[in-house]
Amino acid sequence: MDGACVDGLIYDYLLWRAPASVAGLRVAERSAPFGMPPLVVPARLDPRLRRQLADVLFHMHEEEGGRRLLDSLLIDRFIPAADTLYRSVRGLRLHRLQP
Repeated sequence: MDGACVDGLIYDYLLWRAPASVAGLRVAERSAPFGMPPLVVPARLDPRLRRQLADVLFHMHEEEGGRRLLDSLLIDRFIPAADTLYRSVRGLRLHRLQP
């Protein structure tokens, strides 16, 4: 028997878009919910460009083209992330497999 870790977002996307690709898989365990990985930009990015990018992302669900794109990715909309969404991730310890 083989096993692997798969991000739940990817698994759910494949289940929706290409169910045959995950049909033979069995979920052995699910982790606690975590905040979605954040979109990040370079710290030195021009503040005006940073605001423009945020404006586009935070409002794209309000327009038809943006909704279609988000729907295709199984995303409802983007919101400013509260730091508390990532508290549970900070509590994890990484484990390395022993050779």
